[in-house]
Amino acid sequence: AKCEPINVVKLTYFVTDIIAYKNAAHAIGPYYVEVFGHHFPPATLVEVKGFIEPEAMVEIECVAVRRG
Repeated sequence: AKCEPINVVKLTYFVTDIIAYKNAAHAIGPYYVEVFGHHFPPATLVEVKGFIEPEAMVEIECVAVRRG
């Protein structure tokens, strides 16, 4: 959709293990900064029972707004 990370207005993280995700947050942080820099869109963290792909542990939903 020709959007950039600065166009992101909301993220939703769906995870199968919220404690494991929180424990990995320190390791994930540098990658987040690499993509978003100092742009911190609102985010929601939701624990789910599972995904269609049984091995999947996280799914990220992103809402972006392209202006102009």
